[in-house]
Amino acid sequence: MGFDLIGSQKYDPKVYVEDEITKERVNYLLKKFNPTKIYSSPAMRCVETVKFFNSTFEISPLLNEVKFSLKGTVSAKLLKGDNTNVNRLRKELINAFVENKIEENPKETLSRMKSFFEKLQNIDGNTICISHAFIIKFYEIFFRNNGTIKNPSLFLTEHNWEIKPYEFMDGFCVSIADTGKVQKVGPKY
Repeated sequence: MGFDLIGSQKYDPKVYVEDEITKERVNYLLKKFNPTKIYSSPAMRCVETVKFFNSTFEISPLLNEVKFSLKGTVSAKLLKGDNTNVNRLRKELINAFVENKIEENPKETLSRMKSFFEKLQNIDGNTICISHAFIIKFYEIFFRNNGTIKNPSLFLTEHNWEIKPYEFMDGFCVSIADTGKVQKVGPKY
């Protein structure tokens, strides 16, 4: 039993068009994991992505992005085409998260992740989960540490947040029976 978490890292809420590369990627994931269950965050771009799989799926708010506001950070207008600002925002966001200065505190996020982990433990077969790159990186760190995060600063130290966590349709896979062994999943892996 395992699952694959896939993140989409786009500012524009609309997802990529279904082109040949996306079709190949979806077919690869379906063939490799043969999922018995597919979950998606309720966000529009995640639901649009999961529709590429032409399978039934379940919406889970446990896969929502971490709640934050752009207020007091780089303006949304600046984010559209400047990776420097996106990288800076990502670094500001993780620091604010660790310092408990965003809308969703670290305890809430960890509680949500543990609840989702418990849900996954009760599923036979493989599961594919689709969400946002930031929270998916949190899940990767969570599983790499066997579901035990005692201090939210671990999220800060286990990834260079000035680097995009994932590209579109990249992610990781993990066996629920052996959560410490996390493997990257994506076209370059």
